[in-house]
Amino acid sequence: MVDDRGRPADSASVVVLPADEREGLAAQRYVRVMRLPSGGQLSLRGLPPGRYVIAAFSALENGGEWDPRVRAQVSEAGDRLTLAEGQKLTLSLRVVR
Repeated sequence: MVDDRGRPADSASVVVLPADEREGLAAQRYVRVMRLPSGGQLSLRGLPPGRYVIAAFSALENGGEWDPRVRAQVSEAGDRLTLAEGQKLTLSLRVVR
């Protein structure tokens, strides 16, 4: 993960949202937020197959992944991916400003 200047990011919060908006309790299955550990790599498990958008933020308040402004930023600036059953992906993310 790199910052907006292309340098390795020291810390960040990574937000994963479904590409297709979901509401209610079902949405929780498709949403993840994680803090980037030292070393700059993280592993995410347990997401159902589907289409997602993922973005990293230098700072994110607890519960921020549900904020409509944050969700809009993820949708606009995030990387899109499709996850199949049992698939493993390696991504290089850039921190969203």
